[in-house]
Amino acid sequence: MKDQGEPGLEGWTIQLDLDADDSVDLTTQTAADGSYSFADVGPGTHRIREVLQQGWTQTSADPDDVTVVSGQDVSDIDFGNFELVTIAGVKFEDEDGDGEKDAGEPGLEGWTIQLDLDADGSVDLTTQTGPDGSYSFAGVG
Repeated sequence: MKDQGEPGLEGWTIQLDLDADDSVDLTTQTAADGSYSFADVGPGTHRIREVLQQGWTQTSADPDDVTVVSGQDVSDIDFGNFELVTIAGVKFEDEDGDGEKDAGEPGLEGWTIQLDLDADGSVDLTTQTGPDGSYSFAGVG
């Protein structure tokens, strides 16, 4: 469900399958506010899907098929999406113990860094620090 203040996403492809048989019959693009529409669609059971863009994940379930009758308009068939992020940093030797990486303090290679994606106390991903102590987790939702 779209929360207040969440922006719409422009330029996303939305597909309409007119008889819910897993074939794409019509497509449209979302407007600047994320809205879309298919006009003059006849009665029947229809399926609406989005085309996921690279670097994003769909956060809402695919909507149920929509059954419409003559003269009935249908709205609020929404899709939620989250842009994936990268989490990165440096593991370093804090020679003076001040909690900050100062000039000349070396990165530490070969250390294991753990990521708990949902803060439930379990390790979901690990990576090793590089020669300069750097690490990253890409494509995180």
